[in-house]
Amino acid sequence: MNKEDNKNESWLNEWYRKCPNKYIDLVGDFGGSELFVMDGDSLLFKFLYDPETDFLDFGQPISGGPFLALTFLFENFLKKLEERKCVFHVVFFDVHKSLWNNRPKLRIAREVIVDHLKSNTAIQVFEFKNWWTNEWREYLDERQPLFILTGDGSTEHLEIKEIDNNNEEKGVRSISGIATGNSLRMTIVLRAFMFFSLHNMDIPIALLPGMEFRDSRAYAFVVERGGNSNIEAQEKLEDIKLLTIKAFEVYDEESNWLKSSVEDFKLSSSSENFLNSQECLNVWSNGGKRIALIILSLTGVLCNNDKPDFKYLAKLFLFHVILLEHFPLKLRSAPPLSNDFDGSTIELFLQNFYAYCAKVYVDGILPNNFQELNSNLYDLIDTRLFASLIQCRHEGVLNFNVHLNEIKQQFDACWKLLNQFCKCNGLISLNIDNDEIFREKFQINIDSQSSSVHNKAAKLLPFKHEFFEEYFGDLNLKIPEDSNIKIDEGNYGLIGNVYYDDNTHWHSTKPIKYSDKLDIVHNNKHKTSWELRGYQKHVGYLERYAASLNGTQGYSAQSIIVEKSKAKSPAKKTSNCAALKTRKKIEQEKQRKSLDASEQYLNNVLKEISKNNIKDSINSLDIKLDEKKDKIKHPFTKFRGQFKKLELLVELWAEHSKQCKTSSMRSDWIIPKDILHQVFYIVHNFSKYLDDERKRNLIEVLNRLNFINCKNRIENINTVSNENLPSFNFNLPKNSIDLSVGISDARFQMLYAGHLMDRNTNSVDDRRVQFKPDEWQAKVLDVIDKDESALICCPTSSGKTFISFYAMEKVLRESDDGILVYVAPTKALVNQVTAEIYGRFQKKYKHGNKTTWGIYTREYRENHDKCQILVTVPQILEILVLSPQRVSWARNIKRIIFDEVHMIGLDGEEHYDRLLLLSKSSPILALSATIGNPETFHQWMAKSKEVHGRPMRLIKTTKRFSDLQQYVYLPKFPFDSLLKTTVNPREEQRQSNSIVPINPIFSLSTIILKEHGLPSDMKLVPSQCVQLWDVMKRHVGDNPPNGFDNLDPDVYFRDIGYIVKDDADRYEQELKQAFTNYARDKSLNGIIKSTIEELGTDIKNGFKGLESTANGLDIYGDEFLKEGIVPLLCELSAQDKLPAILFHFNRERCVELALHVLEQLELAENKKRADDPEYQAKKKEAISQEKAREKELKRKRDSKTKDDIFQSEFHSELEGSIPKIFDWEAHDPDFTFVNPKNQVTSEDFKEITEPARQKMGSNSKLLIALERGIGVHHSGLPKKYLSAVEILFRRRHLRVIIATGSLALGINMPCKTVVFVGDSIFLTALQYRQMSGRSGRRGFDPIGHVIFFGIPLTKIKRLLMSELPSLSGHFPLTTTLVLRSFNLLNQCKAKNAIDYNYAKNAIKGLFGESFFCLDKEYLSEQIKHHLRFSIEYLMRENLIDQKGNLINLSAMVSHLYYAEPSNFAFSVLFKHGVFHRICSKLKTNLHEEVMNELILILSYLFNRVRLRKISKELCEKNLCEDKKYPSKIILPPLPKDVNEILTNHNERVLNIYTDYVITFANNNYSKLGSDNILPLSAITIPPKPIDQDLLHEDPIISKLESIATSFVARSPFIAMCSSLGDTFVNLEDLTSHIHSGIFLDFHSIPFIKIDENINAYILDFFTHGQEKALVEANGLKRGEVWQDLRDFRLILLSVVSSLKIRVEELSKNSELEKHLIDEELLVYKGFEMVLERFNEKYKRRN
Repeated sequence: MNKEDNKNESWLNEWYRKCPNKYIDLVGDFGGSELFVMDGDSLLFKFLYDPETDFLDFGQPISGGPFLALTFLFENFLKKLEERKCVFHVVFFDVHKSLWNNRPKLRIAREVIVDHLKSNTAIQVFEFKNWWTNEWREYLDERQPLFILTGDGSTEHLEIKEIDNNNEEKGVRSISGIATGNSLRMTIVLRAFMFFSLHNMDIPIALLPGMEFRDSRAYAFVVERGGNSNIEAQEKLEDIKLLTIKAFEVYDEESNWLKSSVEDFKLSSSSENFLNSQECLNVWSNGGKRIALIILSLTGVLCNNDKPDFKYLAKLFLFHVILLEHFPLKLRSAPPLSNDFDGSTIELFLQNFYAYCAKVYVDGILPNNFQELNSNLYDLIDTRLFASLIQCRHEGVLNFNVHLNEIKQQFDACWKLLNQFCKCNGLISLNIDNDEIFREKFQINIDSQSSSVHNKAAKLLPFKHEFFEEYFGDLNLKIPEDSNIKIDEGNYGLIGNVYYDDNTHWHSTKPIKYSDKLDIVHNNKHKTSWELRGYQKHVGYLERYAASLNGTQGYSAQSIIVEKSKAKSPAKKTSNCAALKTRKKIEQEKQRKSLDASEQYLNNVLKEISKNNIKDSINSLDIKLDEKKDKIKHPFTKFRGQFKKLELLVELWAEHSKQCKTSSMRSDWIIPKDILHQVFYIVHNFSKYLDDERKRNLIEVLNRLNFINCKNRIENINTVSNENLPSFNFNLPKNSIDLSVGISDARFQMLYAGHLMDRNTNSVDDRRVQFKPDEWQAKVLDVIDKDESALICCPTSSGKTFISFYAMEKVLRESDDGILVYVAPTKALVNQVTAEIYGRFQKKYKHGNKTTWGIYTREYRENHDKCQILVTVPQILEILVLSPQRVSWARNIKRIIFDEVHMIGLDGEEHYDRLLLLSKSSPILALSATIGNPETFHQWMAKSKEVHGRPMRLIKTTKRFSDLQQYVYLPKFPFDSLLKTTVNPREEQRQSNSIVPINPIFSLSTIILKEHGLPSDMKLVPSQCVQLWDVMKRHVGDNPPNGFDNLDPDVYFRDIGYIVKDDADRYEQELKQAFTNYARDKSLNGIIKSTIEELGTDIKNGFKGLESTANGLDIYGDEFLKEGIVPLLCELSAQDKLPAILFHFNRERCVELALHVLEQLELAENKKRADDPEYQAKKKEAISQEKAREKELKRKRDSKTKDDIFQSEFHSELEGSIPKIFDWEAHDPDFTFVNPKNQVTSEDFKEITEPARQKMGSNSKLLIALERGIGVHHSGLPKKYLSAVEILFRRRHLRVIIATGSLALGINMPCKTVVFVGDSIFLTALQYRQMSGRSGRRGFDPIGHVIFFGIPLTKIKRLLMSELPSLSGHFPLTTTLVLRSFNLLNQCKAKNAIDYNYAKNAIKGLFGESFFCLDKEYLSEQIKHHLRFSIEYLMRENLIDQKGNLINLSAMVSHLYYAEPSNFAFSVLFKHGVFHRICSKLKTNLHEEVMNELILILSYLFNRVRLRKISKELCEKNLCEDKKYPSKIILPPLPKDVNEILTNHNERVLNIYTDYVITFANNNYSKLGSDNILPLSAITIPPKPIDQDLLHEDPIISKLESIATSFVARSPFIAMCSSLGDTFVNLEDLTSHIHSGIFLDFHSIPFIKIDENINAYILDFFTHGQEKALVEANGLKRGEVWQDLRDFRLILLSVVSSLKIRVEELSKNSELEKHLIDEELLVYKGFEMVLERFNEKYKRRN
């Protein structure tokens, strides 16, 4: 490597160190079920370069793990991915073979894994020459993987660091026998692969190092392109590629072992002939690939080494290979070798074997039929078994002539074959003259001191609790109880069991209470003035918010008064005939008068509108015909009015046609669209008045437009007679005017009128609601009426939330006590639903000060204890239903509605899991638009409801009322100035083709279509269907496939004429099916490939054009977004695609983009006005008038007496004297996105925005942006500002909102367009659907527009072709949840039997089968075992006593339940006096020292952000080079005593849960089986087992049994390389390496890791308070810094409130010594000081 190479290597390492990344769930939050690619060499690196984690220790020549263990680890990892429904391919690059060329054993291991995956598993494995080859790029284009899972050159115990050239061993010692200095240097190529993938392939990277599995999730560090891309990175691509090629050349160490005899080895000609002889073929067919490779490798070893030792060892070695086919795994768990054992000769033999084995395999010195043989290389050799056989031979136990017949025959045949190969290659004989010499020479010394059998008998503390004894039932643990087991009581001074109730919540010190009715009345009467004022403000806000919702949704803002239902009066008897005749006569007279009045009114209207131009006339007539005042009551008059509208439309089209010379120039297709729609609107709605004359009128209209098919359909319609009704004229333009549109009516409708097609939603009249519900909505109403439950899966904008109000009304009608809980996932949605309930329902209550609505979030609560409809978030509802103080309230819950229930699948949303279990007895409605596996999810929910006899329905529809059209924004530089274009640019000033429409088909590939077909919810709008057919037609040629021509739109719709949406949908399905069929037909595959390529041509050319004009600007970077956002908004305005919501996943960037738009508008406006003399003159005159007016007012005021000032006449005089003055401060319409038609008045604007003004802080300019129609929405902004944004947007004052995902979930903010601004790892298939669903909302816009802006083409394709992700659940049990369950049960039992029964039922449901357990029925019993040992942990940690009572620090632990396991670590440190020792320094005023020590510990415990395995030295080196950031980055070590206490705690946890798994394994030994099947390939080991009855006939088996390490709980595949038996060294070992039939999730155990790199961002912020440092040095994402700090602050608040309550409770105990309470008070003060200091820095920004 030269100087330039070293420079590039350092640059690459520094680039990687600074790479922003996020540790997220690949399954729920990122990948879902989308395809990703895994680098196979990186996974191999994970296992081989980390000898400690999985005990593989592959570098040890004799005692290292076998190939079978490596295969198991590889398979087990892939199996875990498959269990989580991951879809992936494994790829290997030939160039990466160099990573393994430093050791021949490693190289052969790689070949073994590749062969095994390809031969024995269903995993798709691909091999490429390198990752810059065209074949790799083509693969990515065809498969469109979502991300690449790869390594970075680190493992759990290997950091990325600079290798010291002068001291290689320093970097190699921990992995001796595996790594060399060069091999570690070569790991730079893995980081180069990441760099190349991100910047050249536009594919995100997920990292294998640090990856972990938690219940149904898989977490990893994800590095995205956005934020990591800049011009420098793009320019470095070629340098990094050359660096990689150079690294492969320089660091490859194959020549170190592939030399001399090994390099020259080849079979003699006679051996080559013999290789494929029948004798060999017989042996190969019996022994598979393994025996062929072994014999040929041993041939090389023996023929090129004349050592007699090798002959002796070779025979034993071959024999051990034969035994691999037959011996059970338990015989292969040999004990470790003694440290003083000299195995140098054996090691040399093995090194030679690996070298020749690699040579034979790599050079293909193998039989011709090698690939056809049984692929059993996965268990190539087992050196531990080999060593055991050497010892058996030494002791005389092994006799080659005395064995089971099958083994002896196979061995003899193989040994004979080896002799013959050796003879053909010059070695005359393998016989040894004196075997005894070698027996004595080769003796294996076993380390007898390291026996690791778990001999300690498990014991449990005595435990008596009525509920749990009943719940455990027949659970027979077979473990003795021992009351003398040591309980960790701590030593902080408070001795004894301090009973302590948990009756507060989170960071509040106020108790959770539920008052009865009298208390409620009393409390409301005695509210403080401050509380009343706050309540009144909130009600005022609800009124404004509800009014905006009412206006948006189209119903008047009137309250619905709901009363209890009354019995229906019996029906009256039918009247007599005379009465009927009289009634009929009256009705006829009424109709005549109605007709006369209606006709008179319409005549007046027509006379009035005749004065207007045609467009205005149409608009005015439309308003009158749709008027809700019913001035046109008679349907015939409406019929005549609609004909007049048709006449005007045709006249308008005639005018337009006259202006255009040819039909091809007629671009205003909206007019003929309206004409066609109007014709069939009349036919469908006024058929009872359609006589022959009117039919002829309609036919003539269609004929003039040349809509032949539609005309034919009208001709077949029956007519009626209108003899008694008035006649009217219908005039059409002269025949000389050509009105034809120039294309067929079918194509016209599909291309231009698809979004206006009539929709059939099977709506039915239903008296239960005030609208016509769709068919699925009517089914939901039935479910609600029957008190049943339902999972409702319908697209966005379909009315799921709307139908929920019927359930609320039902609860309100039935009684005053019933409660409905509406659970929403976000605060924004909670606020909206609350306001809507407030606006819809009023009710008078007989007793108590009750109300219909209530709200409860972490930040705000109102009426929560006295409402009938509570709107809340899942976390709060879980607190309420588990709170003993709220049991009587919870028992009154009649229904729960879970909105956006798919959130159950996301990280941190386990509350949904538990709430669905807790609500087993209550009817529920679960709503979602984005569940990929609704049937499976419904199956689980239905099963949980069966117990209570309530059916659980599945109601779903796939119809979305409004279609979505996708686009990409691809402008060209340079942009015209905003001053020139304005926000409403004229045609010549626009880049009108910059918003390029997408046909989703372009995102596919023929391979994807062939293997998976089209995504189930990929929707084509009608115009895209025609486009697809036309492009296919061009590539079909003269011989189209059968049936293809029938899909020609003109043919398909010939007999249909007027196309409705159902017709277009059927056509779409048939076209897509044909498209997929052609893709699967080899003879037609080329048509599909060409079609896809052509459909993507415009987009690809657009990207090229953008890149070519960008002058080096990264078109996916932040700067491009900033440059392009204003031109994009102007173009949207010009295309009438506003209002729009622009989604960006970075909070800070949302604000910056909005302020940038505001700044550009202000600059352009100021520039225009500065150069406009007319404006300046008006402004000058206005200022002069204003001064004169003020002067006149002052004169009049001064002329009045004091008494006059208070007279109303004076005020009215002043008010009446205000002249109209030019408003020179009003925004120029050219530089505001506010539409003057929808602009709210200044008074309304002030009323809406004023509450937010005091809360905005540094974001006050956002209020100014509101004036120009621009808003920002993210959850970090003040609630009152967000409410103002929502209200103003619904009132159409705002037309641009830049938002994070806060608006993605169900918020009623209808818009025409959604724009995705910039890429993000959070822009997933789920988020794409949720967010795009905001556009084209039902009842507002017939089509929604979705635009991609600044997003790579590869990402766009992946989003379009992605499937909806399937839901998965969470492991149901946490230790804190067990503790909280005791609290609920115990307190309810102390109250009364009714509450206790409720609590018992709730807890039984809670510990029932969660969604996670679906199809894992075997987990039910394990959960009971797990629960019992969790109780054991709580008792041993002194949190509950042996009767289940909560004691000591249990309330503190419960208080911090959401921070598990850190809450337990905190309590352990507390009870061992750590905080008391630290805070005692306050006595000597060492305040800074106290705070620094406390914040360090808190930084380790709470809101931890893991760091990648980059050495601290490398981080510090780079920090020294860049001194402007004061951050530490990596947390310094914990104090020694703290580390020791936490280590001891972890050991106690390990012991408890080790007892659990061993107990379960012993109790279920027969059920669990021997666990000898490879997890992915399902290969049984051994493949040819010996009959159990014959096992003991062979002395060798008895010997191996006697020395093998016994185990029951450990996986045998790990036992065979660890020699640990059932002794587990740590909790990672315990949870990762147990029997496959035992489930134990690492994160369900109260254990906290203290030996990993933790980001010091909390400590750093506490020290310097600099946001920029946290971003640039600590690597936090800019938009997430304050959210992370806010989350920590809330935990800190919770800690302080817990300590405060603790001190208050202890102070009530008169028996405690004062100095002990004083110590507790000092701890409270210490943490309070930390909070105050943290708040000082936090509030500077907020």
